[in-house]
Amino acid sequence: MPDRIAFSEQESAHVGEGHEVSRRFIRNAIEMALSCGDYQKEIDTRCTPANVLGKTIKRVRSLVRFEAAAIYLVDEHTSDLQYVAGWPKHHKAVVADEMEFLIDNGFVAWALRERRGITIYSRDGSRQILLHVLATYNRIRGLLVGIFPVDLRHLPEASLEILSIVLRNAANALESLELYGMLGDEKLRLERMVEEKTATVIGYEKQLMQRQKAEAIAVLAGGIAHQYNNALTGLIGNLDLLEMVGGQVPELMKHIERLRPIAQRMSGLTNQMLAYAQGGMAQPSVVPVRKLIQDVASAIRRILKPTTRLRIELPEDEKLLVRVDVTQMQMVLLAVVGNADEALEGSGEIEVIGWRATSKEKVQRRNTDGCEMVCIQVKDNGVGMDAETLQRVCEPFFSTKAVGRGLGMAAAQGVVKHHGGWMEMDSACGQGTRVCICLPIARGAVSTQIIS
Repeated sequence: MPDRIAFSEQESAHVGEGHEVSRRFIRNAIEMALSCGDYQKEIDTRCTPANVLGKTIKRVRSLVRFEAAAIYLVDEHTSDLQYVAGWPKHHKAVVADEMEFLIDNGFVAWALRERRGITIYSRDGSRQILLHVLATYNRIRGLLVGIFPVDLRHLPEASLEILSIVLRNAANALESLELYGMLGDEKLRLERMVEEKTATVIGYEKQLMQRQKAEAIAVLAGGIAHQYNNALTGLIGNLDLLEMVGGQVPELMKHIERLRPIAQRMSGLTNQMLAYAQGGMAQPSVVPVRKLIQDVASAIRRILKPTTRLRIELPEDEKLLVRVDVTQMQMVLLAVVGNADEALEGSGEIEVIGWRATSKEKVQRRNTDGCEMVCIQVKDNGVGMDAETLQRVCEPFFSTKAVGRGLGMAAAQGVVKHHGGWMEMDSACGQGTRVCICLPIARGAVSTQIIS
């Protein structure tokens, strides 16, 4: 009896020690499973899927003794299971062979449907294999495949539940990373959209300010032009009278001859200011584009430097008509050609070409009214302009010349705009300048009164 009692005490101590080991194992496993909440902290510090898988493998290995194991993730594009990690690495082929067997026999599909851990015998029946999904509430992220050693026939229920927690947290972490990346991409996209919209708004504000400034200058220019016009009328009239009565006084005629070109230049400046301020067609006429260019050709040649070569190419269609104020449009062509001539250093060439715009040209793509357009292009091979100068070339009173009024191109643009067209300009330093005057094609008969 004493021996039996002694044995029982020894047996009880052994059982108590076993329970203590079991309790310690469960407590450590639960603490490890709960620590998976640290994934979110790692995600916030730019964790990667590889980091999540690495920590998951480390926790699984400390929880369960596998002879070989692997983690497969669902491919986003093909929905196939793709091998991403395994241990030990030299057993990858063994796991792949068993995985093929499990897929062919429908065990993988079963495990994915169950969304929990299931145990299957291996191909040769000598070992058991654990299949456990990595799944969130919304979707399946992957699959854990673990081959037990021969001496380990099954996994205890407590360990299986803790393993489920580990794998569920890993799946949640992978999904959080994906959503975090999507939110980051969407944030960048929205930031780019905001930047683009902001730039567009700033551009509109600049255009509005430019238009308001141009309108204010136009009002000022119109008022000044009318005052100058009144004064010039009296000045030129008196010059005519002096010329009539002073024909016998050579000294007086000499001064009159000096004053008349000055008065004429002032009259031209006044006309430019009025054209910029008003811009409308005072005497509209329907004229062929060929005649419009031909009539102004002689005046163009008079203003060019002797070293400048002029090439004019008229449109083939003689019935290509525009409705314009001929005097104002001739002034536009003279201003543009004069600007091109001033850009030539030494000798150079200026081309004046007219044609009907085709549907493939950007002129037609810019046209919002749907009417056909005609183009009159003035191109030179002069010094050209940089981007900043090109942007400001049509601003009133802007000029790069030491002596200049800066009204020619501004007035030209105002006139073309009020004729329902626009001017396109391309230029680069050392590559010359191209100015294209775009006007709507007119329909109807040619006007009988044409100013030549």
